[in-house]
Formats: sequence, structure tokens, C-alpha cells
Amino acid sequence: MSLCNLTVIGVVCAILIAVFLKLWKWLTSGVDIVDRIAIGAAYGLIRKLDLTIVCTRMKSRSRTLSDFFQEYRNMDYVLMELDKPRNQAYEEAAKQVFLSSCPKQGSNAVTWLDIGTGPRMFLSQMLLKNPTTKHVHAVEANTNSYEQATLLQQATPILKEKIPLHQRFSSSIEWGKCDPAPTAIIHDVLGTIRRLSSIFSILFCGTPNISGDIGVQLLFNPPMKVALCTSAQFIERFESLNIPADDLLSQTIHFTAENIRETEFADFYLATYVLTAKNLEDGEGIINGFKQSTNWDVKYVSLVDKLNKVKVKRGDKIKLCFETDRTQGFPIYRFKASVNDVHLPVLEI
Repeated sequence: MSLCNLTVIGVVCAILIAVFLKLWKWLTSGVDIVDRIAIGAAYGLIRKLDLTIVCTRMKSRSRTLSDFFQEYRNMDYVLMELDKPRNQAYEEAAKQVFLSSCPKQGSNAVTWLDIGTGPRMFLSQMLLKNPTTKHVHAVEANTNSYEQATLLQQATPILKEKIPLHQRFSSSIEWGKCDPAPTAIIHDVLGTIRRLSSIFSILFCGTPNISGDIGVQLLFNPPMKVALCTSAQFIERFESLNIPADDLLSQTIHFTAENIRETEFADFYLATYVLTAKNLEDGEGIINGFKQSTNWDVKYVSLVDKLNKVKVKRGDKIKLCFETDRTQGFPIYRFKASVNDVHLPVLEI
């Protein structure tokens, strides 16, 4: 082999190595791209196979309110951005705000507060697509997400003009004194926090500086649907019980088992059922954790071991109690259940 050929081969190898190193650096530093491809493919497969993801482990760990917001990675935000059912429901809720505001206040009338905007300010940018949006106050408590959002804001003229960015908790700002003050609120915070009920108390009770008459995105405490089961299983195999779609946040529900054969009760599932606006009962604004591919995964709650299951038959009286304790600075959940006054062990997570 001639020296010329060796030189050509050496140059080609050097170029290939350089390209590989550049590509590797891009992939590792821009992991968000990899996340988006992987998550998009996973969502597509889940919808294609009509699967429902179930979270089978629910354990508690000590952490503060600040820890809730500081631990999320880019992947968590990508999961939310690619969650089509939820984003469509948000759009429907936002449209209702736009429609109700325009006749009263004219065009460019709505100033939004986006709580938990994330690194790409996804919901804020969605709101800017509607001409009735005047400004969007975007709030982000996660330090890394705030820094990324700032870079995006500074590099995009429309975002720099329309979106004031705040790094803090929403409860620490006197929103009524802002110019312009927010007239509507949207948030994706509850999508990032897997302990579903706690965030509503944090969001609603922890925002005394927000005028109550503007509402929180017209999004209120979600009813959660419950299904009893004997073991972890696909949603389609749930025992069919007449359990009401009720608001289960820190309250007790009673129901009678119907339309079932005799079975054993040890566990149950929790799935989010959110109505994003009160006048969207037709289904367009509903996020149903049982029926839609959303990253609000279904929770599998096991109360007893396999040897201590309780027999359940038609006509039995079942009581479920859900309690939330926030006295420690982070939520502790207690699940209690009884069948015909036979109490199952209390589960605390």
C-alpha cells in the first residue's frame, strides 16, 4: 500500500473519529433530544398496543417542599410535553378562558400566570398562540429549569417581550401588584408531582397572594377513580364495581359492591380523572388516567399480603378512606379500607 493511500486512510479515520466525538458530545450534552426520541417512541407504542402503565411501588421518603421541585430532570418535562391527552385538555380549558374573556374585555385581554413553567415554557408558549393573550407570568422553582428557560427567553424575541420569568414559588409574589396582574392561571405542576393530592394543597392553600376570583385555570381538585383488584394486572381486567367517580382527597367514600362474582380484596388502583374546566363535561377537557395514555400513571396500592385477603361478594359494604398529612413539610398518605366493618391494615406512604 502506497504512502498516499495510507495518508488518505489516516485522514478519513481522523475525520470519522472527529465526527463521532462531536456526535457523542452532542448526544450527551443534549440528552433532551435523546429523551424526546425515546419517550415519543414509548408513547407511540403504548397507544398502539392500548396499554396502561401502572405504578406498582408507592413508598414514602423524607423530603421537603423544595425537594419536590428541585429533583426533576429534563425527562420529566419531556414526558409532560409529549403527553397529548393532557395537553389537549389544557388547550380546551384555555380556550374557554379566552372565549369568556373576549366579550368582556376585548382583544389582548388575558394575562396568564403559568406555575411551574419548565425549561421550555411549554404551556406559556401554547398560550401565546392565542391573540387574546397579553402577557404570561412564568414561575419556576427548579433552579436548572429556570436557567434553561431564561436562555430560551433571551434568545426568542416574542418570549422576551411577552413572558416575564420568575424564579421562586408563586406564593411569594404579590400578583395583584404586578403590571399587568394575572387574570387567569394555568399550571403543569401537578403533572410533575407523582403524589397527586398533595400538590393541590400546596398550589391552592399556598397561594394567598392570588385573587380567588380568577380561579386556578378553572382546574379544580380532580376526582379520582378507584378499582378494586386482587393483584397487579392490566386495567382492562379490573373487577367491575360501582365505585363512584368522587373527589377522594382526604375524605371517606362508601359504596356497595355490585355486578361482581365473589372475589378477594387486598388491593386497589388509583387513577387520575381531571376535568380541566367545569363546562367541558363532553369529554374534550377530561384527562382520564384509566383510558388515556398519560404520564400520570395509575397507582397500585396493596393493603395486605396474599395470605390475608378479604372475601368480597355482591352486596358487601366497602369503605375507603384517604388521608393526607402535611404537618411534616412533605405529604404523608394514609390509605384505610374495610369490608363489612372488617378493617384492613392501614397503609402509610
